[in-house]
Amino acid sequence: VNDEADLTYDHIPHSESAIQEEQRLQLVRSWLETLQRPKDIYAARCKAALQFEKDHTVTIKDFHFKKGALVLIRNTKIEKSLNQKMRPRYLGPVIVVARNRG
Repeated sequence: VNDEADLTYDHIPHSESAIQEEQRLQLVRSWLETLQRPKDIYAARCKAALQFEKDHTVTIKDFHFKKGALVLIRNTKIEKSLNQKMRPRYLGPVIVVARNRG
């Protein structure tokens, strides 16, 4: 008995209209998935932002400086440079003009 012959399947030829209908259905499915993607991406971004806030609640600080207050700005540029020993770590004092939210 030939086992390979038992495992082969007969190919059933499809009509042209059945093939076109299947292609139309695939196109509609992919179009619907494309519409759903931005919603999924936005939901994932919101979830990641909430998780970030939860993980970093100790380090996230919300400073409320009033207009006209004098503040110092940390000079992060020098952290990447090689000769950082004698460079000033802070810039300023700077006068607060407005607050930006990003």
